[in-house]
Amino acid sequence: MKFIANPVGLDMLNPYPTISIGYQAVTIHLPHPLCRIPKWISHQIWWHNRLFDLKLNMPTFDDLLSPHDQMFTTLAYWLGDLRSDAPRDGLSVVELRETMSCFYDMEDQNFAEEYREVDPFTDQYFSPIAPVTLTRRWCPIDSAVSWLGEPAWLELEASIGLRGIAAHWESVDPETLAAAVAATEDSAHFLFLLSLVVDRAHLRSSGVLLVCAP
Repeated sequence: MKFIANPVGLDMLNPYPTISIGYQAVTIHLPHPLCRIPKWISHQIWWHNRLFDLKLNMPTFDDLLSPHDQMFTTLAYWLGDLRSDAPRDGLSVVELRETMSCFYDMEDQNFAEEYREVDPFTDQYFSPIAPVTLTRRWCPIDSAVSWLGEPAWLELEASIGLRGIAAHWESVDPETLAAAVAATEDSAHFLFLLSLVVDRAHLRSSGVLLVCAP
């Protein structure tokens, strides 16, 4: 993988800028260096620079927090299989994070009529293996990449506050988890759910989708 910086004018900044990882590239959208940079954008650039320091390691829980968000101690993740015919342009870490948040706030996390009212993409293509799950100061993305290999798509939200991250593996083999070892209670529960998802995805010839956010 390599980093590719794409300067853009301030008037063209996406209110939800992202960092896309996959197909041998990491694309980072930054303000043009000749523009006057407001303080909030300077904060955002600080975070981009921090990503360069990560040297392609997957973000930890703390990496998803800004310096002003250190009081947060829990992370939510949504795990399931994604149909093979799901359009790639339908994958957006911001939209997936917002949909996950809606389900977490929904009583009983109903997956029937309310589900279609939340997001047509996930309704049509995504089948969660469990309700939105919480961890304490732990992000499963690094373990998922370690156990399943490099995802076909990975997007990291670049905002000035809490940031989400999502990844999609197009094909999975249950044998890849045979040697997986979980070191904590949270990682053990994630490995259990991931095993169920991988088995189901293998039977359905579908992929695996993971969404995480503090």
